[in-house]
Amino acid sequence: MTEPTPCLTGDLRTPGKRRAQRARLARLATATADIIPSPNYSSRNGTTVTGVCIHTAEGPTDATALGNYFAQSSVQVSSHDGADDTKRVHYVDYQYEAWTLRNGNSWSDNLEMCGFASWTRDQWLQHPGMIQQAASWVAERCHARNVPPVRLTPADIKAGRRSGYFAHWDYTLGTGDGTHWDVGTSFPWDIFGGLVQAAYNGTEDDMTPDESAALKEVQMIVRELRWVQPPFVGSPTHLTDAVGDIFQNARKAAANVDPAALAAAVVAALPSSSGALSEADVETALRKVLGSLDNPAA
Repeated sequence: MTEPTPCLTGDLRTPGKRRAQRARLARLATATADIIPSPNYSSRNGTTVTGVCIHTAEGPTDATALGNYFAQSSVQVSSHDGADDTKRVHYVDYQYEAWTLRNGNSWSDNLEMCGFASWTRDQWLQHPGMIQQAASWVAERCHARNVPPVRLTPADIKAGRRSGYFAHWDYTLGTGDGTHWDVGTSFPWDIFGGLVQAAYNGTEDDMTPDESAALKEVQMIVRELRWVQPPFVGSPTHLTDAVGDIFQNARKAAANVDPAALAAAVVAALPSSSGALSEADVETALRKVLGSLDNPAA
């Protein structure tokens, strides 16, 4: 294929903006640190995603164990991500619908917290890490889907409103579809809502729309590379930093770049090998696609 030479938008090298980018890249590295692919997904058939839904797993108390469960085709269930007290794990690519919200799958992104709907408020508050992981995920998906970081109540959903975040039980009560009642009656929505708003506002930092667009390219590349075969086995954090650094040092004329096409070009530029890919392989491919860098020592 003829490899494009994409252009970046904005100057990412000023100290404040560099710190902002590094902060967001750190969040991205955490979010993409583990992937356990699930075969349980299907096409969204062109449906626009407007809803961000949280659930409780009602069994596994570790996101890796939950991923191993979703990795079995026989269970016929999945979510896009899972969260426990210390980490998030990704299971289904966001372009597909996961199988967890019945007739709401096509228009929602979904995360399973490794908790229980029966928990009391005090029990929930014993898991601040899980609550923070879920709140950060909700904020990230609201940004990604361009939906407001507001909670949809059962009344909102019953009235046909679909743009915002909610729990499975909100969906159940609002639609009458199914009987699931997670995340339960004692989930600390007051605390959670504040964390979502803080994370949503925090991800903007002092970046311009052009700079945010460049970071979306970084996110797309990292996400695509985590699924490539042969597998990438380096550190996800180091990979994210490497991709981010190259983008920070690339100063091209402003241009509209399709992140998916850019990610595909980077994947296509990876060396053909039967072995695992290294961070150096990824950096070389990215530099090849981007072309010559302007002032790489900056």
